[in-house]
Amino acid sequence: MIYGEQAKKHPALLKTNFREMVIPFLLFFIPIFTLIVIFSVSIFFLHIKNNRTIIENRGQDIVKVATSTIENHFDSIISDLIILSENRNILNFLNTQSTTSRQAIADDFLILSTGKKQYDQIRYLDETGMEVIRVNFNSGSPSIVPEGELQSKGKRYYFSDCFQLDRGQIFVSPFDLNIEKGEVERPLKPMIRFGTPVFDNKGNKRGIVLLNYLGTHLIRALSEATVELPGSLTLVNADGYWIKGMTAEDEWGFMFKEKKQRTFSIDFPTIWPIISSMETGHIRSNGRLFSFATVYPVEEAHKSSTGSGKAFSKSTAHFSGKEYYWKIISYVSAEIFNATTKDKLQKLLLLDFLFITILAIICWMLAWANSSKRIAEAELRKSRDELEKRVKERTNDLAAANKKLMNEIRERKQAETRLRHTQKTEAIGTLAGGIAHDFNNILTAILGFANLVQDELSKNSELWAEQHEVIKAANRAKELVKQILAVSRQTEHGREPIQVHLIIKEALQLLRPSIPATIEIHSDIDPASGYVMADPTQIYQIIMNLCTNASHAMQERGGELHISLSPMELNEEQKRLHEIGPDLPAGKYLKLVVRDTGIGIAPDVLDKIFDPYFTTKRKGEGTGLGLAVVQGIVKTYGGDITVASNLGQGSTFTVFLPRIEIDMNKKPEEDEDSSFPEGNERILVVDDEEPVAGVIDRLLTSLGYQVTIRTKSPEALQLLQNQPDQFDLVITDMTMPGMTGDELAEKLLELRQDLPIILCTGFHALIDEKRAKAIGIREFIFKPFSKGTIAETVRRALDSTGK
Repeated sequence: MIYGEQAKKHPALLKTNFREMVIPFLLFFIPIFTLIVIFSVSIFFLHIKNNRTIIENRGQDIVKVATSTIENHFDSIISDLIILSENRNILNFLNTQSTTSRQAIADDFLILSTGKKQYDQIRYLDETGMEVIRVNFNSGSPSIVPEGELQSKGKRYYFSDCFQLDRGQIFVSPFDLNIEKGEVERPLKPMIRFGTPVFDNKGNKRGIVLLNYLGTHLIRALSEATVELPGSLTLVNADGYWIKGMTAEDEWGFMFKEKKQRTFSIDFPTIWPIISSMETGHIRSNGRLFSFATVYPVEEAHKSSTGSGKAFSKSTAHFSGKEYYWKIISYVSAEIFNATTKDKLQKLLLLDFLFITILAIICWMLAWANSSKRIAEAELRKSRDELEKRVKERTNDLAAANKKLMNEIRERKQAETRLRHTQKTEAIGTLAGGIAHDFNNILTAILGFANLVQDELSKNSELWAEQHEVIKAANRAKELVKQILAVSRQTEHGREPIQVHLIIKEALQLLRPSIPATIEIHSDIDPASGYVMADPTQIYQIIMNLCTNASHAMQERGGELHISLSPMELNEEQKRLHEIGPDLPAGKYLKLVVRDTGIGIAPDVLDKIFDPYFTTKRKGEGTGLGLAVVQGIVKTYGGDITVASNLGQGSTFTVFLPRIEIDMNKKPEEDEDSSFPEGNERILVVDDEEPVAGVIDRLLTSLGYQVTIRTKSPEALQLLQNQPDQFDLVITDMTMPGMTGDELAEKLLELRQDLPIILCTGFHALIDEKRAKAIGIREFIFKPFSKGTIAETVRRALDSTGK
């Protein structure tokens, strides 16, 4: 068509003799056509050969994978069985017969059943065959069977066979269907029982541990491991019966009288004798392919009693690992081979047709070439112009790629800057945590003794007022510790759903009188911006710090302070525009923007402004903690803060806080009673700091309690081990030498599960209220605390049920 169009443009070409073009065309076309046909036929027959080889290799590989899958499953089950039989809790139970050790065994069984989800039952039977412990996996939810529902299995074949074995020997039942009341259970439940004897410390046989393994897990694993097999994979027992068949109707023939003829040996009478007599291999027969391997589920090192090979029959023999086997067989039918060959032939014919068509066109074009020199020269000029156009386009593409590369380099530098800042913050956080722990212990003693002294004074006396100032100073120090931890993001304040726009309006009313009149304040606050989960005081602190810094930047020349609040949906494009790090997920946020028209921030210090104690203000005008505190609070809430600044043009700080949805109909909780509850219970206080222990002693004694002090956790543990019931409550510090508070609590709860425990800490990175509750600790409080706090906490712990 191209040359036809060119001929129309060049009428002289129409004078070319058509017959003169046929001979050159045939000289080009016929040899190449012959080569294509020969090549295609060769490729086709080579494909048939290679396809058979590939399918054979794939069948052998799949069989190997299936064999490994079965062996791994059995190794895992036998490992579980050995671990359970040698469980120290079973040995403890055999020696003590205590309820505690029996419950510990049941808990171990329950943990294994929950974790593995492949055992229908896990049981421990004593030497008479009576079930001592049984865990059932009912509908995917493991549960411990009550003692009253346990049964005697002394007459069952699997008990007698397993009990006859020696230490380390394994009982394995046939892989068959579970039978209930003499009938095959419906729906079908494939089952294998694994058992081994249990011995006490003196070597006496005291029962067996039995696992009822759900065979559906093994069959499912075989299906998943062999999903790429072009044919079908089957699992056949030593008698030729299908355990996993080509169809569901073929399976479990030995379990049903009407299916006795459903066997591999009957369906393939010439193949089965070969497969049953060989370990591994593959067989071609009438266009079909059988790849097979023998799998020995039980290791050679274990002796196994495999029960009976027939349904409903008792066990009759013991076998070594090599005598008990299955056959893994992959089967590829002749139809599958033919289908792949037919598909390849169709594709090859289509490809040949395309090649021949293209060849004819090319040959015709070559024949025309002798009479189209002038057109070729014109096309050459056209090609040159096209080449120049493509060079220009490629140059533009390279320029765009270079620009993208520069952007990536800039983003990487920004990421490195954020990483350095994060590392600085983490180092400061570690130091802050240590300071907070020691300082809070000191404040606990100061605040506690101050409360005790104040209780002894008249409120109208000068000493009471002076003591009140001591308490106020201690509380200010307490808040200072919280600020230090907020800088390092080591702690969280009490949070509640708040509307930020209300706090901004309150802060601006208080801020206006303190800002010079030369600074104008403009606000754009969306009252429908929504809620965030935060501490109102900390949100107020964020606003005041950012606005105060902005006013300092404009105090000499004046200017404008702009504050805005709006909801936004943060996506990846907006994160890139705001230069937000990848750690902040996309979602719903409140965007708080504080912008000034002040002097701006120099580029060389811009990446340091969030560092604690870094400031550009003159001496006496700032501590360098403001922006560090702001960033610490924002990061604690799962948000982020960014800054953009130009010298002489001002700065813009943007804060992103996660927005929450809140039920407006929820009623507020009632105010708690502020009175100090008292009592007369016996309390053990454990704290390695003697002043802290002393002040807790004095506070609790003043409330009527009977208090005992210990400054070493091992001594406290020894005290409870001697007399577990002599105390009604234990209060323990977290960080102590020798044994931490949570470790002490776990050991005390082993002695007395109902013992109320209160855990105190000045600061500890490895413990929080959630983990303390998980251990079983009733209450969790931070130091320093007031008399009212310790009084309420003690009473709540004593009166609670522990649930």
